[in-house]
Amino acid sequence: MIPTCCIKSPKVSLQPVPLLVSIVSKKETITLYSAAMVSPTDLMTDDLVHYVAGFLSPSDLMAAIQVNSWWGTVCASDVIWRRLCVTRWLLPRPERLKRSTGTSSFFELYQYLDRARYLPRGKYTTKHQIVWGRGRDEGADVWMTVAHSSNCQVLSTNETSYIQLRVVVQNLRPQPLTVDLQELEVRMKGGSEGTIFGVGSIANQPVVEAADTARMQRLAPAVLALNGVDVHPSLTSQLIELKMFDFAVLAVNVVCNGCEFEPDFLESCNALWVPIRRIGRCTSLSTCRCGLIPDSYHRGTIRVPMVDESVIWRHYDLVSNRFMVLDTRSIEDVDHFSNLLSSPISHFSKRKRSISQVSASSPHLEYCSMSANEDVEKDTVVPAADAASKKAVKSPWLSAYHNSVAGIKAGSSCMQLVDVYGDGDAKLVIADGDQRLKMFKGSSLHGEQAVLGVPSALCYFYSDNNRPRIPAIAVASGPYIFIYRNFRPHYKFTVPSIEIDAQETKLWEALAKCTIEVPDALAQLSTMRGLGIRLSERSRGLLAIDNIEEQAEYVSRFLDEPLVERSCVTCMTSINKNMDDKDAVSCLIVATEGCMVYVLDPQGTSLIQQVKVPGVPVEIVAVGLLDVECRLVITTRNGSVFMIKNGELLKSVIELESPACGLVQLEKSIVIASMSRKLTSYHLKGKKNWSLTMSDDIVALEAFSLRRTKDTRGVLVALRNGEVTLYNEKVKVCTLSTDTVLTGMRFGQYGREEASLVLVQKSGALSLKILKRTASLEAISEAAGPPPEQDIPLNIPKKTTLYVEQTQRERDHATEMHRHFQRDLCKLRLTTARAYVKIIKDGQASRLQISKAQHCSHNIMTGTGIVLDWCSNPFERAGARNRPIFSNQAQRTGNAGTKAVTEITVAFHYDHELYRVEQSLLLIPLVIPNVQYQYAVDVESISEVGAADNVSIFVCGKESCVPLVSAVVSMPLSEPEM
Repeated sequence: MIPTCCIKSPKVSLQPVPLLVSIVSKKETITLYSAAMVSPTDLMTDDLVHYVAGFLSPSDLMAAIQVNSWWGTVCASDVIWRRLCVTRWLLPRPERLKRSTGTSSFFELYQYLDRARYLPRGKYTTKHQIVWGRGRDEGADVWMTVAHSSNCQVLSTNETSYIQLRVVVQNLRPQPLTVDLQELEVRMKGGSEGTIFGVGSIANQPVVEAADTARMQRLAPAVLALNGVDVHPSLTSQLIELKMFDFAVLAVNVVCNGCEFEPDFLESCNALWVPIRRIGRCTSLSTCRCGLIPDSYHRGTIRVPMVDESVIWRHYDLVSNRFMVLDTRSIEDVDHFSNLLSSPISHFSKRKRSISQVSASSPHLEYCSMSANEDVEKDTVVPAADAASKKAVKSPWLSAYHNSVAGIKAGSSCMQLVDVYGDGDAKLVIADGDQRLKMFKGSSLHGEQAVLGVPSALCYFYSDNNRPRIPAIAVASGPYIFIYRNFRPHYKFTVPSIEIDAQETKLWEALAKCTIEVPDALAQLSTMRGLGIRLSERSRGLLAIDNIEEQAEYVSRFLDEPLVERSCVTCMTSINKNMDDKDAVSCLIVATEGCMVYVLDPQGTSLIQQVKVPGVPVEIVAVGLLDVECRLVITTRNGSVFMIKNGELLKSVIELESPACGLVQLEKSIVIASMSRKLTSYHLKGKKNWSLTMSDDIVALEAFSLRRTKDTRGVLVALRNGEVTLYNEKVKVCTLSTDTVLTGMRFGQYGREEASLVLVQKSGALSLKILKRTASLEAISEAAGPPPEQDIPLNIPKKTTLYVEQTQRERDHATEMHRHFQRDLCKLRLTTARAYVKIIKDGQASRLQISKAQHCSHNIMTGTGIVLDWCSNPFERAGARNRPIFSNQAQRTGNAGTKAVTEITVAFHYDHELYRVEQSLLLIPLVIPNVQYQYAVDVESISEVGAADNVSIFVCGKESCVPLVSAVVSMPLSEPEM
């Protein structure tokens, strides 16, 4: 708090003007009060403002920028942010780094380095260090490197191998941060815990001689450098306290017996755990458990995961059996750890400067295909027409833009290429996982809006015929759909609530009126759940609580609220209403978790149609016109594909081998990608066209449509290994390698360029590829001919005398042999068909006879997955009037299939003059796959002479009169009543 002061300005009278500036960092607000109606610019000089801002942290400055335009200009000053950049990262020449990164101010430079998690420069943190792991949590950044040796071998002392990890910890908050070196942990793959010298009990330490005790003490965790300067070991302790922007380099020696080289340990290591604590007691047990400890500290742990194995071995080359080489030139290949070198930044800045220079004369992206000296990707396609001459063909894709620190968290469903303002200049709109709606134009972020929730889908549609044709952008988040016009919030639509069972509604009303106790309500809810009634989220949450006090607190929290169940949106698309133009009036189609598909009106304010599908939709595409004839194709979570034609659900269903992970529509066909690496094409009526098997998992699927000389259509498939392949039906056209896993992919018009491919990587990087205007996709597809293996001659054995005689006999009697074969084949088919018909008519497809001893049967009904294991125990006990009672017990009844079976009936057929069964009919509401059920039925013998007969057991379904599974149990003889 700055006290009231008197400031004299030459522009106003020299009277004292009381001015109060209140700075509250926790609320992240800045308030300015003035006793006189004078402009702040007339009262405060730049030096005073910079002095005031010097007391603020970066997060406080970010909040101050949002107050108004004047504070936004002042708090974004280069004087303030240059000091913060130099203080945090110890930059020797920040102006040079600002130019090389392409940022226009130090405020942008700070954001750029913060998103990239730039490693502060100093001793042991040079630009040549490769970071093998990093983490950000609890207001601190942690990096993990390795003390590299020249031959890449691990260190050793007294037959104990170890490796030195160098951990860099930096505090990013104003509160001091304390790190206890005695609590460091290293977790290995497989769940085991690594051994650190000098940490843990003595039993865990390696066995050494007494003379080496001093050497072992030197291997304990220690501080190597503080704020980029060497620290003498005698001046450090096991507790390190870091102020804001202070960073320390720790030496952690980990035992790695069995490892010869550094990558051997890095491959087996899973993560490093760094415990921290801060001053400030936690009072909320719901967010932090350290409030149980009676002190004034908050405790936390920062997890530093190790990079992938493929990244590790990409940097190590084995020269001989005892020597390896570390390749630091390819350091920028380390997924999202490439910000540690200056070379990736320079590479990025050169490309960005070349784009900005050309875009100054042309505001669009057409420059990428006009110059002969463009930055062409070094990807090649090797045609297989001739194995002898493998000439590298240049990729048809041009690299237009790449931003490795864009920080995007979105999939393909949350990305669209949209002409936002109707001026023909398409822009990239992304609904980010950070609850932000971002719009990219060219090579920069053009606009940003807040989203009230985590987005799940993004779509655009045209609501009117006005000119210019400005689309409406719909962003789905939970049960709400936020509609934006001109990239501004316009309207919010709420998905209809799910119908709740009347019994459950009455139960919660009784709880609100206190006419029923909580335990009784829990019993009734459990009964309703057992009867197959779908409960609301509130009821499911109550059943999940075991503590009685917490149950009462949970019920009291919802007593005054109505019982409403909202359904979340899973996917969206749009369909033209009555015209087939690109910018014609269209309607929004929404699918929800409640298995409902809604069609909204062009304004997006009311419902036109609603259809229920037997599954949770995952992706949806629309074909046709809504007012003429339309068809919706929906993939569900259980691996089924349903179709809706003109508002009615069709009976034809496509069953996939595994759940779908991608769906696109091409003219009169659809292409579905499944989790079993299958790419399958179906006609809109359900007929299978073709199928391909990919070499890796499919992570993204996108339709390819190009209209230049003639229509060229295909599908773009992104695999987990980083390859993006273009297929024209079954023909592989070309391949683009990205070397990183993709999370999102969109193809369409970006700027003025028609054929643009936008890629979002798992690390958050954003890439833009443009198809060459001179690319001939037909020529490339013809090059992908037959495999080269067909040119290799087969190893055909020599002809023997027996082979010649056999061939001659077949030539002489070819007609007779063919007739015999056809006759035997027809007989086999006829016998099989007769047996199948007999089994269906008799209902004995799964009938099994059981002997009189310890009877057990195991029967499986093919197609349903129902499994029965029945055991008839010879044990008898005295019933009414000393009559024997036999116990027939189902030792294992389950579902061996992949889908749940509902409404199963188990019936017992027996002679009523010989036996009495108390419950001759069992109703099983649900049989879940891979879950065993046990049922016991008592059979009482009522025969006076002790006669015995068979007892038949039938398992029937709800849709067929023929039993699914049946078994016959031969009952043992009973002694006659004396």
